Amino acid sequence: MSEITDFIMDKSRNAVTEAFKNWKIAAILALFYSLNALFLGKTEIFAGHGDIRVFIFIPALTAVWFGPIIGGLAAGFGNLLLDIIDNIVLKGEPLEISHLVGFIGNLVGAYMVGILREPLDVSREDNIFATRFFIKYIKNTVASIIGMGVTTGEIIGLGLYAAGYLPDISTGFTLAWKIAEINSVFLVIAMVPVQIFVAAFEKHRINTYYRQIDATRRFAPVLVPENAPIRLTNLHIIGSEGLVQEKWGVIKFNITNLTDTPMQYRIEANCDDKVSPTVDYTMKLDPNNSDEKYLKIYPFDDGIREIDLYIKPWAKTYQKISETFNGNITYHFKYKYRVMAPLSDKFQGLVSFITMLAFVGVIISALQSAFGSISQVKLTYILAALGIVAIEVLLIFLYYRHLKKKVEA
Repeated sequence: MSEITDFIMDKSRNAVTEAFKNWKIAAILALFYSLNALFLGKTEIFAGHGDIRVFIFIPALTAVWFGPIIGGLAAGFGNLLLDIIDNIVLKGEPLEISHLVGFIGNLVGAYMVGILREPLDVSREDNIFATRFFIKYIKNTVASIIGMGVTTGEIIGLGLYAAGYLPDISTGFTLAWKIAEINSVFLVIAMVPVQIFVAAFEKHRINTYYRQIDATRRFAPVLVPENAPIRLTNLHIIGSEGLVQEKWGVIKFNITNLTDTPMQYRIEANCDDKVSPTVDYTMKLDPNNSDEKYLKIYPFDDGIREIDLYIKPWAKTYQKISETFNGNITYHFKYKYRVMAPLSDKFQGLVSFITMLAFVGVIISALQSAFGSISQVKLTYILAALGIVAIEVLLIFLYYRHLKKKVEA
């Protein structure tokens, strides 16, 4: 019994930790979910309860992308915020117990999606149009229907009956079925395309990041002393990750003795980031011989930075140095380098996509003002037109991929 209790406590602690860690993500996505009230209005489904949620895929996609905790919070609080906007802000009416039922129904429904989902993790090697990815898209669509369609519908329908808002249990089941049916229709239409879009955005973002990270391995000379009796070559960052903010990187370079005298050199490194060691020495170098040196660097921030390397000949007597180097005992080299911010989480792609949807919502809202509510427009023609546009976009995309492969070949 204690093992079960410990397991439940551990799970609860992990859930609370994840919620506190990612509350900003859940809050922003909840805000986007509530846009349904502003842009599309509220159309009751049955018995004066329930409403059409065109944006129902937002909490479903959030649960697929971030898991049950963030998905549930975004859905529950997004629904509550939607009710606040629709009732308190737009109508001046208070919230009721029915809105608590909606909060619970959305939260549990999205949590269910997160439990049943197939994680949609994308790497730079993945082909998001491969069969295994389409299987994921379909599985996640089914999970979304079970969660945001069936589960949410049942909780709302039966919850409203239990709270006394519906006259009998059969009406509760009928409302539950209507909510499940309408939500499922929108989820069937939206979930596969939006998963492809977000996965494509994520893949593009990852590839762009790794293309740019290559630039952080190279150092560009800013100051190189003329006629210096020493030479620095092959200055670069080693390793596959490049130079990333708040991660240790390793600088490798060669120092060559160009004098006619065997000489040891002292290397002093200085920059805005943390460097280790700040002072190092070469071995004693014969004329035209080189030594391979390494420095560790820890960038505090991303952007373009500079590093100063001061090279000093090192000998037992100053007289020997003065004779060999004509009194010049310090040679200053300066190089520019680039630091990348770490590869951020996948929140960016989802928010960019939903931001685009907000723009679409504004257009829909404007159309409603011009032509009346959506229910008064011939929905068949609208869907047909959208289908044609979608096919055209798909053909353009496929043609672009064909041209890209042709160029790469």
